[in-house]
Amino acid sequence: MAGKSRQKWVDSIRTLIDEREAFCMSNITKAPNEEYGLVLVCLKGDLLNVYDTNVRGEPGPQLYSIDLRKVTRLKFSGSRLFPYYRFQYMGANFAFTAGLASSPALQEAFRHYQRTE
Repeated sequence: MAGKSRQKWVDSIRTLIDEREAFCMSNITKAPNEEYGLVLVCLKGDLLNVYDTNVRGEPGPQLYSIDLRKVTRLKFSGSRLFPYYRFQYMGANFAFTAGLASSPALQEAFRHYQRTE
């Protein structure tokens, strides 16, 4: 998101987020269709929506819509050196590094939906 103020980002993705304004750029490292690389992760209601991005970080096609109420096996690290989130959704494995793990609003949402197994 370098080069753009947070407010400009919020304005440009207003339809993708809710009043919590929870979003970030993140690296997706594991996904069912083997996507990887930089993605835009947005929270809207109970849905964690993942969008492909272009080289300027602008949202492209939606890759996934993940209902956080159905996420299982959530593991995360808030470490500054190796931040990550891993979870299962509908039997598929997902992993994200960097941005998602450092976004306080998204961390709060995951904690809210975290299940003990």
